[in-house]
Amino acid sequence: ATPSVTPAGSSTDLNQVADEVQFQDFCGLLEKINSTSGNERKKSVLERFIRQWRDAHNRIHPSDADTTPDTFYSAMRLLLPQLDRQRPAYGMKETALAKQYIDILNISKDSSDAHKLLHYRTPHAKQDAGDFASVAYFVLRNRCPEKGSLTVSQINDYLDQLALSNLKKDRPG
Repeated sequence: ATPSVTPAGSSTDLNQVADEVQFQDFCGLLEKINSTSGNERKKSVLERFIRQWRDAHNRIHPSDADTTPDTFYSAMRLLLPQLDRQRPAYGMKETALAKQYIDILNISKDSSDAHKLLHYRTPHAKQDAGDFASVAYFVLRNRCPEKGSLTVSQINDYLDQLALSNLKKDRPG
């Protein structure tokens, strides 16, 4: 089953599709693309998601679907972050991110999980050395809620805030 555009709330109080699409569903799309073999099949999964996005767009904006500023841009920013020229750098390398996870999730600094995050390049059982995302996944998967409540729009807002805080930090002031 292809991940779908699932409403986060009632469409009467939403202005954009990105306000409706759960980030969890978007992650499901990426997982589905990753686990699908063959470029044509991967393309088909993405095309279905885009078609569902367009359908949601037409439902939210029935009278002005062609003129509204609501676009697929917020999803594209997450699909292709390396091409997003509007959002500045986050200023967080893997070690800084590991320290944030340890602090936010109250992981003991002396624990094996903290050590794995901070020394992600060191091989550990069942994990690829040097791949921070894989190490973080295995360490954090039991500490995070199974189902999130954030939307694509909210994730983009948080990423923008993170990038802007990095810009402000670098400015003399």
